[in-house]
Amino acid sequence: MALPKTENFDGSNGDIGSTYSGWANTNGNKVTAYSGSLYPSDGGANSSGFAYWSSDTFSDDQYAELVVTAAAGSVRAIGPGVRISNSANSGYALRVNFTEALELGKVTAGVWSSLGTYGT
Repeated sequence: MALPKTENFDGSNGDIGSTYSGWANTNGNKVTAYSGSLYPSDGGANSSGFAYWSSDTFSDDQYAELVVTAAAGSVRAIGPGVRISNSANSGYALRVNFTEALELGKVTAGVWSSLGTYGT
């Protein structure tokens, strides 16, 4: 597939790793598409994991964009990520935690480490 890859998830509902060709999940916490929106499948406040495009190999110079139109329920944070590795359960992400703060961090072996914050 030609990059960049874009997706609005307005097709079939279900786990994006099995419903949308080329997408995968990490950390055992599935991301589910439903009516054009994405949700953590377990619905838990502490769920974490990445949904990522797995059909291409990326160079070290990557970027990701995400449009967040609303957050509902117990969603604590959402954001785009890059350099995602399923086998190592690692990557980098910018997350908006819904106290209006931004946090840049990395995940190594499933453990989040903050690299910096902006906002309250």
